Amino acid sequence: MPWAPLWGVLFFAMLLVLGIDSAFAVIEANIAGFEELTHKPNREKWAKWLCIMGFIGGLPFVTRSGYSVGHCRSMWRGVLS
Repeated sequence: MPWAPLWGVLFFAMLLVLGIDSAFAVIEANIAGFEELTHKPNREKWAKWLCIMGFIGGLPFVTRSGYSVGHCRSMWRGVLS
């Protein structure tokens, strides 16, 4: 394939952009749900709260015990479904 390094960089850039876009979509969907639930259109407050909670919720997965936390979470979710 000609220009293979360029295609590799473009592919991983595309994955990065798709991941960021998915995060925006999740935040916007949750904000819309909270606004309908509470009837208070305060988007900035909801966005800040959701981003902070998502950051705190994701921290255990990036530590040394992240694999164990992920395994426990998947086992626990399997029991519930």
